[in-house]
Amino acid sequence: MSGENRRRSSRRDLLKQGALAAVSAATFTIVPRHVLGGQAEPPPSETIGGALIGCGGRGPGTFQGLGAGVRRLAQCDVKFKDKYDNQTYYTDFRRVLERKDIDVVAIATPPHWHALISIAAMEAGKDVLC
Repeated sequence: MSGENRRRSSRRDLLKQGALAAVSAATFTIVPRHVLGGQAEPPPSETIGGALIGCGGRGPGTFQGLGAGVRRLAQCDVKFKDKYDNQTYYTDFRRVLERKDIDVVAIATPPHWHALISIAAMEAGKDVLC
């Protein structure tokens, strides 16, 4: 082999190859699977975030009425905190309505609270089921 046939690597070539390898490796580790949407996981743009206001009595059944595609992100009740201590829990429904990731609210409070909470939820841009 003669030295004429061999191409000399320059520092610039080495940096280009290193940068390309780093970008390629980072692309697959930075983008989590749920962002791309796998077979069993819908992408965030197709995920509906929901909240349950009124957790006692008929509350869980009311939330199920929203459908299987709705993820429960929060619940709100004045006295059932012990039942939901492992999830995001509120005692003031207005804090729930401030969240940007909640699209729909299931209201299962006593009937005299429905109008107040429904109006506040709609003013906050949420869909309502009660």
